[in-house]
Amino acid sequence: MCAGSKWTAMEQTLGWRHFRVIQQRKLDKHTAFLLLQASCDHSTQLWVNAQTLRDRGVWAAGWLPMSEIQGLGLEVQGRGLKCQACSGLGFKPCQSCDGTGKAQLVEL
Repeated sequence: MCAGSKWTAMEQTLGWRHFRVIQQRKLDKHTAFLLLQASCDHSTQLWVNAQTLRDRGVWAAGWLPMSEIQGLGLEVQGRGLKCQACSGLGFKPCQSCDGTGKAQLVEL
């Protein structure tokens, strides 16, 4: 997951599927964030936790054509590939609380 590596989003992300890593920031030994840039629109960029790229239901290494994405048996192009992090809800409960004992909701 170094600078220059190529990734395919299993569903459109900010309107695009193909991204390239252009920057990496390490927070500590176990946490790194990568700046991805859309291959066809250099103004489209997003930071992702490097661990999310390990989820093959969300990202695939390299640039895959639609035929390969569809061959993986995933429903794509707005037909129902659910986000595995939030199950399609758009938010998920925080793994820990802020000390109140109540779960925080984190917008994705």
